[in-house]
Parts: sequence; structure tokens; C-alpha cells
Amino acid sequence: MTLILLFGGEGFGQGVPNQPMGGPDQFGYRWQTQQAINGPVYNWIDITLDGTEITGLADDNSAGPIDLGFNFNFYGEDNRYIWVGSNGWLHFSKTEHPSPGNLSSPFNSIPTNDVVNNLIGMMISDLIFAINGVQIPSAKAFYKQLNSSVFVLSFIDVPFWTDGDSLGYRGSNTFQCILNKNTGEITVQYKKCSPSTDQDSFYTQVGSRWMICGIENKNGNIGLSAMENFDIPERTVLRYKRVNISKISGNVYWDKNGDGIK
Repeated sequence: MTLILLFGGEGFGQGVPNQPMGGPDQFGYRWQTQQAINGPVYNWIDITLDGTEITGLADDNSAGPIDLGFNFNFYGEDNRYIWVGSNGWLHFSKTEHPSPGNLSSPFNSIPTNDVVNNLIGMMISDLIFAINGVQIPSAKAFYKQLNSSVFVLSFIDVPFWTDGDSLGYRGSNTFQCILNKNTGEITVQYKKCSPSTDQDSFYTQVGSRWMICGIENKNGNIGLSAMENFDIPERTVLRYKRVNISKISGNVYWDKNGDGIK
């Protein structure tokens, strides 16, 4: 058994840059980067040639529903579909329901009962695919079901919105989310992301949230924030995984299987 001492408030708060691990939250999810002992290994999966391109993403909107091809268990509930937000998030749903809405700047912390919950914040930021109805040539999103248990969603060369540039956008962000039905793991890989200097200066003021990476349940009251307002290094990999825990008291938990934070 492993004894786990948690630090933080409701939902166990936001991550700190350069921490290799965090959590678990009240449901048992924890996160790790490749810097953690037994952490995930970066292994980019290119689906740009044989994946399905997502159309309709623009500015502060979402596209879907997209069928995963299997049920993925997230915070104890099976979900078959996702909606993809232009601002770097995906939302789970059990059925092909209409769009859940959108998350737009200023962004709230994770967890928060917001317009959109039940989500993975791959890189919640003011990203943009099209301006005034005109598609940005480089900005793409693709998805692919690799097999009966693995689904991949990739954002390719998606810039930040900014009014500080004549084009209305700046920078380039390439990252992907991998869902594994069999293990329940959520892996987010960051191939290359632009620094905060490419963001609009309005969003990088003190007190603003210009970038959030995390997960959150359907009620927005339990979740993990792994990174916030952080320039993500190239080839970073972030993994969310549930551990089998039971509460002792306060913020002290037993990891029953011995596979907790190491």
C-alpha cells in the first residue's frame, strides 16, 4: 500500500509548472509528466495522412458530435461521443446531443461548474482556426480510432488569436489527446507550443488565465489542473490515470493497489 498526502483545496487545485506529478482528486485521478518515476513516454502519433479532418472549427466554437467507436469511462460514466472546442478542449457525452456550448476567454480555473464540463482541457487557450469565416491555412484538427480501444485527437499548427498582429493570429500549437479504453488512461502530448509572448497581451496580464491543462467531471466540482499559465516545452507528455484510493481523513488517502503517485 502507498500513503498519499494531498495538498490543495476543492478539486485539489492547480498544478505548478515543472512539477512531475499531482493529485489524486476525490475520484482518484492523478497526473504525471515524463519527468515522474514510471511516468509516460513521449511517442507522437501522426494521423494527418489517414485521420479524419474536423471541419467547422473557427473562433470560440465547437464541432461534433464525434463517435469514439467505443465507450470511454470518465469519472465513472461511459461516454461514446465527444465535442471538440476550438479553444483546445474536448467534452464527453453519452449520446449525440447538441453542442454543449463553448469556453472562451477569460477562462475559469479547473474544476469550475462552467458552461462546458465533463471535459479534458488539452490546452485551453484562445486558439483560432478561422477569422471572419476565412480558414487559417495551417490550422487543422484530425481524429482517428486507431483500434478497438484507442482514439486520437490532434490539433495541428493552431495559432493564438491576437489583435496585436495584422493577421489577427500569431504562433503555432501542435498537440494531441490519446484515449485508451482498456487502461482508462488519458495521454496528452505537446509536440510544439508557442510561448506566452505569442498570446495577445490582454490575456497575459497578471491575474489572467491564458492557458489551462486539466480534467473535470460533469458537475464541475471535481477535477485536476495540471498546468496553468505555463510555456509548455517541446515533446512534453501528460498522463491522467485513475488510482484505486480510499479516504482516511482530511487530505490523506490509501492507494489500495500500490500504484499511486511514486
